[in-house]
Amino acid sequence: MTVEQGYIFWPDNPDKIQDSVRLEISDSKIELEYFEESSDIRDFDKVSLILGVFNGLGKVTLLDCTMSGTSWGGGANVKKYRADILLTGVHISSWHSLNFSKCVVNIPSLYSWVGIKAIKNRLWTEKRLYSEIPDEIKLATFEKYQLLFSFGYHTKVAKNEIHINQYTNFKIVVTEYDLHLNELIDIITHFKKFLLLVANENPISESITLFNNKYKYDNDQQLVPIELITRSSKQNRIQLSISATETEYKDLEDNFEETLSIWYNDSNLFSSVDLIIEKFINPKLSRENDFLNSCFAIETFHRRFKKISVYEKSEFKKIKKDIIDSIEDEEIKEFINEKLSYANEPTFRARLFDLQNDFKNILPASTDVEGYLIKIVKTRNYLVHRGSDKNTFTDFDMFYAARYIESVVRLCILKELKVSENHILKIVRCNQDHLKGMYDLNKKLKTSMPNIL
Repeated sequence: MTVEQGYIFWPDNPDKIQDSVRLEISDSKIELEYFEESSDIRDFDKVSLILGVFNGLGKVTLLDCTMSGTSWGGGANVKKYRADILLTGVHISSWHSLNFSKCVVNIPSLYSWVGIKAIKNRLWTEKRLYSEIPDEIKLATFEKYQLLFSFGYHTKVAKNEIHINQYTNFKIVVTEYDLHLNELIDIITHFKKFLLLVANENPISESITLFNNKYKYDNDQQLVPIELITRSSKQNRIQLSISATETEYKDLEDNFEETLSIWYNDSNLFSSVDLIIEKFINPKLSRENDFLNSCFAIETFHRRFKKISVYEKSEFKKIKKDIIDSIEDEEIKEFINEKLSYANEPTFRARLFDLQNDFKNILPASTDVEGYLIKIVKTRNYLVHRGSDKNTFTDFDMFYAARYIESVVRLCILKELKVSENHILKIVRCNQDHLKGMYDLNKKLKTSMPNIL
């Protein structure tokens, strides 16, 4: 937690300064607290922008501020505002001006995932360290921006020690007009989802720095680095999947631009991705909802990417018309027409069986795959409709069923991302052995809650 002291003011009234303001930045909140004279109260539940200056931070811009507390006493009013976003280094007076030309995101896990180093260690052979900063790597080019990896290192001297911290940054460079902050956050968030689902790497960022050509130091051409802090950016724990084999950058680099282009542009993937990764970012998600999310994810993926139906479209259209035309009552006709809207859609069971070969590749070799898929359907129906619980999973087996479904969804997504078949086969073999080993171990130890961390 960081606490700073300073003052604030509102963009529409810059001459009215509120002194003695306390700013607290923690894992869960960005909060202002100050005393305001009762004769000069500003009763705003929400404030889009607040500007300020604080010790240790300098200029700050707070965005999307909501009143989080107020109390009276001693002729003064204690007020608290919580902000969604904090920008350091600048004062920006309107939402329309939140445009930037470059963004650099430091994600610690990228260094080991990419595996490219800025420091060459020759201590054992030559008693030397060499600094060779690699060139930036262009990952993908889109209409408005480019994505890159950049490399470097920081040094810190402490008494008789020198600490060297190497890093790989994720970088967004705008190619035409500056992008709004919301667009940049969306780009960053989507890349973090890629790290979490595809690479199974921790996506937590240590810092996000923005740049705009109009914000420069006085009498200098150097751009002011604008640090972006959000309520969740200080979070340092996230749960990784136990069912995913890590996919390293070297496994993807030959076709990485196409893979990222599909990831960013194919919106049909988004719903399934979000349903799967909710478990990793929300550890309080119940086991039942975790299982249902996996079911919804695979059903959504199948609906978007697989083309099967009960009847041919033209045939079903004729059947539907004949049924509707045979009904005279208008209310009943409307009711039946609505019920028939999805009648040509395959059932959840049919969708699972259409992916039966993918399940065979993931489930243990001794598994009765058809029986297992039927059990998934019955468990899902029981949780949704609360019918019979006959032939459904126990809590323990439900957890692993969700992991198997999750693995199939991930493999299906990797295929859509044009990941090489050799790497997908490697993942299949590793996941099958890994999940079976985890299941057998938890079963043997009679662990009520599988080890998911």
